[in-house]
Amino acid sequence: MIRMEENIIHITIKQLNKVTTYFFDECKNVAEANLLRKLLALFVIYKCIYWFCDYSLLFSAESIIYKHALSLPIWQWPAFILFKSHSTLLPIIFLSSILIAAVYVLISGKAVR
Repeated sequence: MIRMEENIIHITIKQLNKVTTYFFDECKNVAEANLLRKLLALFVIYKCIYWFCDYSLLFSAESIIYKHALSLPIWQWPAFILFKSHSTLLPIIFLSSILIAAVYVLISGKAVR
């Protein structure tokens, strides 16, 4: 009886080792992290292109976004800086810099560690 329980425990430990190796194998994690980094960069590039195509609708002086004074705490200001800005140059600079950074991340072959 005890021998049978030891075999079951031994088989269960082997199966758990396979599962932990699958999830925490370092080579696999690096490859998946690089794939995720590239997919996120592609998504950011897509969103920047979309915002540039609809720039006059979203960020220009004649935008459809109603800009009104919000009383926000200071830690929430960065989230709304493009929509609260009355400048038409700030969104262009911001979107261009984000687009350039995303293209750099996509093209660079360096693994992030």
